[in-house]
Amino acid sequence: MRKSHVMAGALGAAMCLAGAPAAQAVDINWYGGLGGTFTNIDIDTGGGSFSDSVAGGTVFVGMETRASRSSDFSFGLEIAADYFDEFEDSGVSLDLISASILTKAFLPVTSTGAVRVMGQLGTMTSSVEAKGAGAKADDTGTDFLIGTGLDVRVAPGVRLGLDYRYVFESDVDIHITGLRALYYF
Repeated sequence: MRKSHVMAGALGAAMCLAGAPAAQAVDINWYGGLGGTFTNIDIDTGGGSFSDSVAGGTVFVGMETRASRSSDFSFGLEIAADYFDEFEDSGVSLDLISASILTKAFLPVTSTGAVRVMGQLGTMTSSVEAKGAGAKADDTGTDFLIGTGLDVRVAPGVRLGLDYRYVFESDVDIHITGLRALYYF
């Protein structure tokens, strides 16, 4: 895992927010929410492998702004914390906790904006503790992630979303699928 990815993620977030025209007053909408996740992790070190899927949860807060007053296309910046249940395979267990910084782009599918597709790019900083056969190891680091999703407005200021994120790690594949409820305040 690489710590330099945090700087790249922060630079990406700044570039995303710079896309909103400074000359116009653009509305910023803040949101927060909770979600449930289903995560699959596969590790292949050449000398062995580890694979498991678990449920977990996420809490997040973010902001969203339209590209311009005449556009329904919008950008966002989100900070999320994820908790994953214990991964287990062949007598080895992994505890994983993470925090993510994400830049997002939303594109309406319907003319009313009730349904939107979303792309996301960011970084995930995670802390991993591995235990097995009387041994214990810890690792902390930051990696890139990319994702996509769909959300639907179910009431004024409330959206339900389904998203998928993939974390780029050299010997590890992490696939996170989430169902999230967003509230705009």
